[in-house]
Amino acid sequence: MSIARVMKRSTARSLKDILKRTDAKNWPIILDIANYRVVAHAIKSTSRTIGAIELSDLAKELEYAAADGNIEFIREKNDSLAAMYSDILDKIKAAL
Repeated sequence: MSIARVMKRSTARSLKDILKRTDAKNWPIILDIANYRVVAHAIKSTSRTIGAIELSDLAKELEYAAADGNIEFIREKNDSLAAMYSDILDKIKAAL
């Protein structure tokens, strides 16, 4: 199985997880920052593997923000991550 197919499968679930964890109505009660960090790490790694360096770098920043408990940074950058991530997934789908 190709790396692109693995990313398509695994990261689709990761994006749903990350968006669920950052839904605006849930911001005050984010208790699962550790899992947010895990999802950001997964996106960072798989993105770098397929050459999506900009996405990987942003995921890395968010991973570190989660490790530091920097919710404000996550609030500011998560929408950009979601948009970039969706764009990459669309490109992968088109290529397959």
